[in-house]
Amino acid sequence: MAVAGVITMASARLPAVNGELRELAERTARSVVRIRGRHGAHGSGSIWDRAGGIVTNAHVAVQPELDVETPDGRQSRARLVARDAHLDLAALHVDVDDLHPLEIGDSRAVKVGQLVAAMGNPFGLTNALTLGVVHGAPSANHMGMLRTDLRLAPGYSGGPMIDMSGRLLGINTMVAGGLGLAVPANTVERFLRYTSRPKVGVGLRVVRVVTPAGDQRSALLVTEVAADGRADRSGVLVGDVLLEASERRLTEPEDLAEAVIAGRGAVRLRLLRGGRPTIIELQSDVPDATHEGRAA
Repeated sequence: MAVAGVITMASARLPAVNGELRELAERTARSVVRIRGRHGAHGSGSIWDRAGGIVTNAHVAVQPELDVETPDGRQSRARLVARDAHLDLAALHVDVDDLHPLEIGDSRAVKVGQLVAAMGNPFGLTNALTLGVVHGAPSANHMGMLRTDLRLAPGYSGGPMIDMSGRLLGINTMVAGGLGLAVPANTVERFLRYTSRPKVGVGLRVVRVVTPAGDQRSALLVTEVAADGRADRSGVLVGDVLLEASERRLTEPEDLAEAVIAGRGAVRLRLLRGGRPTIIELQSDVPDATHEGRAA
């Protein structure tokens, strides 16, 4: 097709595209909050659930007191639920209900060249929208950042990066090497599952072991036991190697949390102590959703 024909087709399509972008901006704006701290610090947040759950960056949530303005103008003091500086993620809660959460997309399916948008509150603007394309995405089995040519500026941090259907693909976090970076939505989901886990009171590290049956496999080495924590009271020791929880194989720290959540009552731990098989009953309680950091 001649260049003139392509231009003519693009021009004819322009009004429809403009309308679609306006609709996308209006729909996304219902799910983006403004976050303010002391001394003029500001940023954005992405509404995660209707009951007041908000996700933002750890570097936005560095102050103990944060004020949140919801899209309908309601003002509320936010409570910090969890913060992970390594992932640059923070979970907040506000006592405001009937919010409009974003639909969550699959960030593992993002492709280079895909058109994306970001929304935030830069330079005093409200619900600014910027468009760009994906330059790089982590593989399905590798944690990393989504890299785009979105024109991010101070104030976009914590806001959503979305696809053209308005699904959340990531949380805007920074600009590096001229590219806008976002924490993938799948990483955010993993972070939030981890923050809502029960506090078992152990530090864990993934190791490779040989079981008494001669099998090589991944397991969890106990590197720390919190005094008078649930694990301590149940008899777990530093140096124990956790293999299973209620017949659920343990290969990642999150596996233990999920087994305890599923168990509710006693969880049966199968472990190696000094190379010898041992069974311990680990009592679970109602999950405590407040913590800081990544310790299991």
